[in-house]
Amino acid sequence: ILRGECPQKREEPPLLIYHDTDDLFVPADDAREIATNWATSRYIEPEGLGHHRILREKPILKEMVSFLRGGKWPNRAKALQKQESAA
Repeated sequence: ILRGECPQKREEPPLLIYHDTDDLFVPADDAREIATNWATSRYIEPEGLGHHRILREKPILKEMVSFLRGGKWPNRAKALQKQESAA
């Protein structure tokens, strides 16, 4: 998805990413790649909700609203680190 780096370095806003492992439309690897390359992101990977139901889950909605109101990361959110490729 991401190729190279942005030509301008600028401060990235916090990004909270939810991506279900059962999403049949968008591969989880795409979301993980964004989370890995977005320095100020946190990633949560629920299971069993698919592509659409994830947005109707009350616990997830509560976490999202809390994040949007005060920028507080949900406890289960984790930062993904770039993997150094073995050359």
